[in-house]
Amino acid sequence: MTTYIALFNLTDAGIKAAKDSPRRLDAAKRLLADMGGEMKQFYMVMGEFDFVGICEAPDDAVMARYVLQLGGLGFVRTKDAEGVPGDRLPRNHPLARLSCVGTVPNRRRSEARAAPVP
Repeated sequence: MTTYIALFNLTDAGIKAAKDSPRRLDAAKRLLADMGGEMKQFYMVMGEFDFVGICEAPDDAVMARYVLQLGGLGFVRTKDAEGVPGDRLPRNHPLARLSCVGTVPNRRRSEARAAPVP
């Protein structure tokens, strides 16, 4: 299955019906499961987006259908992208070296992020 990063923003209707959000989240997870996928993780975040979901789906068509159905309900707007783990990149790909960021021993996370890529 392919991993997707789904970014969600509440619409005005979603904000007004915030008390029903847990029920809608459960329904959204069931919807994706019925399509053959799974919401692996879900986060409420602060900043540009309200929620982030880490999802798996059989293919792009399933994920597109999923976010279109969610958006059609009127409570959220979505943006999604395929997530590619760094260890799946070819060794000679310039971004492959970034997959170790944050895992460098004896370094604080902020130092690891700031490390230049040769």
